[in-house]
Amino acid sequence: MVVGQAEILNQLGLLNILREDYKSAEENLQKAKELHKKISSVSGQAFNAELFSYLAVGRKDDKSSLRYARKAEKLYAEAGNDTALLESRYLQAEALFRLGEDIKAEKILRLIIEDAKKHPTSFHIANAYSLLGLIFVRRGDLLRAKGLFQQSLEQEQKNERWIGQACDYANIGLLEWRGGKPEQARTHLQAAHDLAVSLGDDSLAKDIQTYLD
Repeated sequence: MVVGQAEILNQLGLLNILREDYKSAEENLQKAKELHKKISSVSGQAFNAELFSYLAVGRKDDKSSLRYARKAEKLYAEAGNDTALLESRYLQAEALFRLGEDIKAEKILRLIIEDAKKHPTSFHIANAYSLLGLIFVRRGDLLRAKGLFQQSLEQEQKNERWIGQACDYANIGLLEWRGGKPEQARTHLQAAHDLAVSLGDDSLAKDIQTYLD
């Protein structure tokens, strides 16, 4: 009974986060945290910590997001959930990137990629390549950034993740444009735009159209 109640509270917290009702999310997640701790549910506590990290992202509190993601990683390791462990590491890398801690973020992303290659999970490794690409864009190393976006695109194509492909095409197109290659830029941006339109993502399509214009 208590297990089910705790899991429901976690799910309610997730729903609240998606609806951007952060006050209710915190209330439900705090109740879930206490129940999962009471029954010593490691997996429940891990998911709860991960959700608290997402809640912090919504509130633009990157330091708290990083702290909860680290806690989630330790708990997922204890629970033996490799996929969720990589997700929690990726959350850490995102938080570090937003905090400007690029060296630390890069270290985590490379660890994610290395582990994902050795022990395949359902974690989308393309996300790690893409964020790593953004780090190199910020450093001004556009050639390496392009290579990483291309690796991300390859993974997205393998997994048929269309929105990810659109973002990668757009990133590569913008790099080509910055590199003085307008025709290659247009080709990639047009591919990104067409995918966004086919997926009904009007916001992304509008943003890409701005560059095409």
